[in-house]
Amino acid sequence: MKIYFVCSVCGSTDVTAEAWAEWNKETQGWIVSSLQEHGHDWCNDCEEHVDLVGKNDGLELEEEI
Repeated sequence: MKIYFVCSVCGSTDVTAEAWAEWNKETQGWIVSSLQEHGHDWCNDCEEHVDLVGKNDGLELEEEI
C-alpha cells in the first residue's frame, strides 16, 4: 500500500514539506536527513502553510506531519 500526504484544509495532494538535506559525495545527490516540525508544510492550492495528513488508500493515518 502506498502512503501519500494531503492538505488538512482542502485535501489537495499538491503539497510540499520543508526538510534538511545532506549532500552525498559518493552518489552525487541530496539525501533528506530530517523533516521540519509542524508549520513548515505548504499547500500550493491554498497558497499557505498548513498541516499535512497522511493517507493510505483513502484511509487517514494515525498522525499528521
